[in-house]
Amino acid sequence: MKAIKIISTLSLLLIVTSVFEGYSGNNNNSYPAMGKTITITYKVNIHFPSGLNNSNIYLVQVVDQSGRPVVQPQVFVRGINVYTFTEKVKIPPVISTDLNYFQENELPADLLRRTAMLVLSPSQEKSGVVNLYTRADTKLIYLPGSTVFTFNLYPILIERNTASQQKQAD
Repeated sequence: MKAIKIISTLSLLLIVTSVFEGYSGNNNNSYPAMGKTITITYKVNIHFPSGLNNSNIYLVQVVDQSGRPVVQPQVFVRGINVYTFTEKVKIPPVISTDLNYFQENELPADLLRRTAMLVLSPSQEKSGVVNLYTRADTKLIYLPGSTVFTFNLYPILIERNTASQQKQAD
């Protein structure tokens, strides 16, 4: 009889503690990756028009919501259509549940904005009259989530007037 009372008391104690643990909010099993570092892969596809020739140097880069590069830019080489970048990101310890509270530049820690761009190399800024224009491709990345993101860039040709061309036109 004494053994049954002890087993009953221990069973009741176990049930009560498991119920309180479930309601306490300390259940870390819902996001097992929180606090860990993950690798995110960005694949940037350049859809370069056929027959388009340009001698300027361009960089393929991925930037954050502030415009800072998150990985080392790569030099664009005609004929190479896919550029792969990897970034190590630490998953924040707190996951936001209401995404309506942030403003334009104030993203929660678990939401990243990444933008792929094809930009003219800083060394080429003042040279040449023909440039490529490419609309940037932006993705919102929710952590934890997928780890591979694809961007698509479509360069088009634009002409730029230089001071020497303006003098010749006058």
